[in-house]
Amino acid sequence: MNPSPSPTLAIAGVTGTVGGHVAHLLSEAGLPLTLLARRPAKAPELPHAVVPPADYGERALCEQAPRGVEVLFVVSGRRDVERLTGRRPRTLEEVLRK
Repeated sequence: MNPSPSPTLAIAGVTGTVGGHVAHLLSEAGLPLTLLARRPAKAPELPHAVVPPADYGERALCEQAPRGVEVLFVVSGRRDVERLTGRRPRTLEEVLRK
């Protein structure tokens, strides 16, 4: 099966351990990917991958980054963020709903 020319699979948190590992595995399988990262410069450089800026705190970026994506892989450290900051982080769904 040949990968489609445009990425329909996105991975959030590619600068982290799990997201980065998943991105590398899927890239090695030859899949085109959209890598979502707040700081695109820190995203892994992988063949057939695009890295649009994506920050949960910025609605416009959240709306633009996953355009054309059919599958989104997200791992959230929700409890850790809440414990460290004292506030509950917003999910992508919550950001887009407003």
